[in-house]
Amino acid sequence: MGGNSGYGAGDVPGPHRGAGGDVAVPIGGAPHHLRHHAAGDGLNRPGGCERGSVSILTAGILVLACVLCLVAVDLMRALQARAQAQTAADAAALAAAQELAVPTGHDPSSLAADYAVRNGATMASCKCAAGSSEAIVTVRVGVTFVFLGPARTVTGAARAVVDATYGGGVVAVPP
Repeated sequence: MGGNSGYGAGDVPGPHRGAGGDVAVPIGGAPHHLRHHAAGDGLNRPGGCERGSVSILTAGILVLACVLCLVAVDLMRALQARAQAQTAADAAALAAAQELAVPTGHDPSSLAADYAVRNGATMASCKCAAGSSEAIVTVRVGVTFVFLGPARTVTGAARAVVDATYGGGVVAVPP
């Protein structure tokens, strides 16, 4: 052998060093683990085989952020429904207690149910009898979730007591 083949005199083809110090590669190329990579292909630097892993990591972080946003939306819906239930219970209990204090001919339970509906709730129970000095009302509000599963019911309760002293009136008392 001789000429410009890159092999030294008497060398056998294979991954041997030629006269110029370059690796002589037989026809068909060297096995993958013996191949040299070009300087700009990114495989010679540390972590070069991990190209594209940032895209996968970014996509995972975006999915996690979306899930957290959906959970936050559902938690806010639950808190809003809880506040709505409490407001409806307070209004219903005050309406029933006021009817007990100053009768106008309406049924205190019906009046409480009406005020619960006006505030977006359904009355579950009302303990208020004629001649009594207190009204205890429980209401329910439905809440639908985007991510956390099926719809649920939130409950609110309130107690209003009639104060028949001079300067008194209807007073809402926490349950």
